[in-house]
Amino acid sequence: MTGLRRIRRAARFDPTDSVPVAPLLGAHAVRLARIPFDLACQQPDLQADALLHAVEAYHPDAIFTLMDLSAEPEALGAEIGFRPESLPVVSRHVPVERLLSEQLDEVVLTARVPVFTAVVSRLRGALGEEVMVGALVSGPLTAAANAVGIEVLARMLRRRPALVSAALERLAS
Repeated sequence: MTGLRRIRRAARFDPTDSVPVAPLLGAHAVRLARIPFDLACQQPDLQADALLHAVEAYHPDAIFTLMDLSAEPEALGAEIGFRPESLPVVSRHVPVERLLSEQLDEVVLTARVPVFTAVVSRLRGALGEEVMVGALVSGPLTAAANAVGIEVLARMLRRRPALVSAALERLAS
């Protein structure tokens, strides 16, 4: 039974030959491949190569792109600090006014988000129907908190919950 078939059967509560395994191998895969994180987060081929190496080493039922919580904030306008030794971080938050404005339309497919879609395409092409392939995407609350800063968002949730709710709905759609 292939990993993808095992996961599909488990999702339907049908019997499987074993419990599906879907570890988050992204950062570990990059370290294993000895690729600098700053390059792996910006170059789809390097990230895909690292993940394919991890699939060969561990034989998971599913593989996911790197869990990079700075990609969505970058698409929303945050400045990102890239370092070779670790995943990128938000170095300058987005002004809260931007998050609350109507400027959010069509921004999610900018910045590095296309890197992750390219990695998924490359993985799917290499792995076919053997292994489930996925990308990790932040939900609207996580993306907003990382974009404007958790403290700012927490204050806004207390002081202007309706505005934050509207912004989160726009982020989610």
